[in-house]
Amino acid sequence: MTRVLIWKELREQAAVVIALTVLGCGVLVSMAVLLDPTDSGSINDLKSLTMAGRLGVILLTMTAGLVIGGTLFAGERENGSFLYLDRLPGSRWRIWWRKVVAGVVMASLATVSFVGVSGALGLIGSRDEFAAWVVIAFLLSAVTFGWGAVGSVNARTSLEACGVGIVYAIGFLIVTVVLVQIGLFLVSVVYPDVWGMYRGMLSGLTGLVPTFAAIVCPLPISAWLFSAPDRDRRFGTALSIPIPGGGFQAPRIQISLGFLAPRGWFTTTRRLWWLFLRQYRVTLIVLSVVALISGGTLLIDGATLIVAWPIISLFLGVLVGVTNLSDEQSTEASQFWGERRLPVGRIWRGKVLSGLAMTFGLSVVMMLPVLFKLLVSGLKDAQVLTALNTRIIGEAGFPLFSYAFIWPVYGFVFTHLAAMLFRKAIVAGAVGLMLGGL
Repeated sequence: MTRVLIWKELREQAAVVIALTVLGCGVLVSMAVLLDPTDSGSINDLKSLTMAGRLGVILLTMTAGLVIGGTLFAGERENGSFLYLDRLPGSRWRIWWRKVVAGVVMASLATVSFVGVSGALGLIGSRDEFAAWVVIAFLLSAVTFGWGAVGSVNARTSLEACGVGIVYAIGFLIVTVVLVQIGLFLVSVVYPDVWGMYRGMLSGLTGLVPTFAAIVCPLPISAWLFSAPDRDRRFGTALSIPIPGGGFQAPRIQISLGFLAPRGWFTTTRRLWWLFLRQYRVTLIVLSVVALISGGTLLIDGATLIVAWPIISLFLGVLVGVTNLSDEQSTEASQFWGERRLPVGRIWRGKVLSGLAMTFGLSVVMMLPVLFKLLVSGLKDAQVLTALNTRIIGEAGFPLFSYAFIWPVYGFVFTHLAAMLFRKAIVAGAVGLMLGGL
């Protein structure tokens, strides 16, 4: 999976990265030809950073990191291939770090190209400062790449991802500076002696902490936002806090409440039942009518319950088994499970439990006409057995419950197996009827 995703990322973005690198290097060469790079000043002189050559290196490096980071995930939505990634087996975290590794490789190559060309042309000063410029370039590339990845997680297009990433970076810096200032104020109030002794050093944190946080935090934030569906599937219960702004989908902070529902069993089961009702509410109504009519046939004079019930209830179980997987086999509804990447065992358990519940419920519905007749007529026990043309049910030790429900269960379980082996519902129903009847 790692090789495939990295190859896919390099193949899709290689042309953009090459074009961006070649164009940027051409700009740097033009600057070297048109400008005099010999009087570039020291790297410690902030004014020298505004010179055209050095400013060009800084802007090109930041642009490359932002574009490559912003294309990581937004480019998939833009190209229509995001669903392909979401259907891959495995968690979103596994997809995220592989794509980020490919993006880091490409951003590093672009940064090395810009710094190498600039150093060779003398745009960044003397050779003694080359190592410092390498560090600065990679830090700038890392910052913009990270915030581009943050914007890319929820943006619709790559351009939108770059803009969202810039907005988030500015907002993050503002919030971080405010928090540091609040922290320093509290230190000055609670510990005035410490503040008086180390005021100069603590004041320097105003710029140091936000800068460090802006470099370190964006990639973890991107991973956290992108893998939010994994946590929701794993824990099942989460407190979702939306972050203001955003484009295609506003990012949200997911605070897991998994301890309220261990491994999300309750929540997942509830969702599977909801999906079951959404998928089969019409089918359930139709089968209920069929079960009611089938139960009515047992009231016909001469019908023997001990013989008719197994045949009719077995066929009813076959119908439930066919419809239980009909959407997944005959339509593209199975893609929903791939996109959600729910555990297969949990899906199967939900399907089987819902199918069995449907089978038992329809069996009870099929009994209603007979029970209604017996209640209305007020017959005694012996008269009841005579009316149903059977006496074996009244014998001591007769397994009435298992006899009533074993036939529809046979029909459901064998047809459920056949429905997973055969795509056509008519074939699955025929195989399930033969196996269940046997």
